[in-house]
Amino acid sequence: MTSIVEALIRRALKPSVASDLPGRLRLKFSMFRLLPEEAVPYMHYLDDAMCILPGVKSAECNVKTGSVLILYDPALTGKRQILSWWSVLTGECIASLSDPSLQLMREDEIVTTLRARLKTHLPSVPEDPA
Repeated sequence: MTSIVEALIRRALKPSVASDLPGRLRLKFSMFRLLPEEAVPYMHYLDDAMCILPGVKSAECNVKTGSVLILYDPALTGKRQILSWWSVLTGECIASLSDPSLQLMREDEIVTTLRARLKTHLPSVPEDPA
């Protein structure tokens, strides 16, 4: 993948906080339309990937508005940690696009592999101050 394509994907996946209430965070992606149409059918994996972070209950992507609603337990996590986790997800997503070993796998094997990779990042996600 070229650095230009990578930069465009990173820009498309860069969130701004549209709403921040305890237990409810809405992220908005102003450049969401830069993502290829082929990515849309895989957005349902977002919920599973976000829920790997302890305290996240659900994540719902709205491809029409370019936003993601994240419901979480404020006693376990918060905005800073969720945004940091989003950065980890973005990095892994981009890295997976140019990983030739994933191209040889079935979809369920790719999901299992990427889930395991994401779990290795959990200790590096900064904690929210109490």
